[in-house]
Amino acid sequence: MQKAWHNASHGFDSFLAIIMCLVFRLSLLQKHEILNTFDEVIFKKKFSFPAGVYVLSTNLFREYHYVSSPKTWAEAQRYCRETYADLATVDSPEENDRLLLELQGSGQFAWIGLYDNTTDLWANWSDHSLLTFTNWETGQPDNKGSINMTSCAAVDMSTGTWWDVDCSEETQTFKNL
Repeated sequence: MQKAWHNASHGFDSFLAIIMCLVFRLSLLQKHEILNTFDEVIFKKKFSFPAGVYVLSTNLFREYHYVSSPKTWAEAQRYCRETYADLATVDSPEENDRLLLELQGSGQFAWIGLYDNTTDLWANWSDHSLLTFTNWETGQPDNKGSINMTSCAAVDMSTGTWWDVDCSEETQTFKNL
């Protein structure tokens, strides 16, 4: 099913969207469990990591937060960075499903931290991490807004698919907590 993004007399239709911002939040219990696990692995079992291997996956700690005020992608990114951490990144089908659960079936859209900077063509997230997973709608990204359009990605919250949208469109916001 094709979305009706374009209105011949008004250009892109305004659409209700959510900005996804990322914030890492751990409960005291989670922090305690993680520290105890590291303590046991590193100290009690005398296991040591090779130099430089101290990376803990943050995917377990991502939460997403809804912000209802309409914003362009750049405004949403600025707001997310000032208030939380950044626009949402989606690194797996499971994370995409978590986003979909937030407003499933609502027909709304949400900005995520992916944009086409014309040099890397959808290669990096706004937090500079590499793009490793995509869930584009069939035919997307297509840059149909205009030849000079700066494209940003929005998630269709009914389907979980991603759309290439003009970054200057205003939408509501989701942030990662």
